[in-house]
Amino acid sequence: MDQETREAFDRLDAKIDAQAAELRGGMVTLGTTLRGEIVTLGTQLHAEMVTLREDMLRHFDVAVEIMRGDFAVVAEGLALANQRTDQRFGEQTKRTDRLEGRVLGLEVRVSRLEEGDRPRRARRRP
Repeated sequence: MDQETREAFDRLDAKIDAQAAELRGGMVTLGTTLRGEIVTLGTQLHAEMVTLREDMLRHFDVAVEIMRGDFAVVAEGLALANQRTDQRFGEQTKRTDRLEGRVLGLEVRVSRLEEGDRPRRARRRP
């Protein structure tokens, strides 16, 4: 290789080295910039997530309070329905007891009639 070609290669090699150094420097700068942007975006994202979490918790608190009110209304209705059912059951029990007493009385009268006894006179109530 002649001297002129050699010098051209050396110049080219120096230019390539300079471009590589410049490229490395640019990449370091770009990497630092990107890391800074990532940290900034991460901080912003974290702040937004905290805000969203607080909003969501407030929303759920409101929803829970509404449901508690609804549950209270349902519980009151159920208690009232149970009270009415118990009252009706008690009334029905009294009616059944009275009917059983009347049926027993009728059975006694029928068995006496079947045996040929005279029926007793009904008592007069004062």
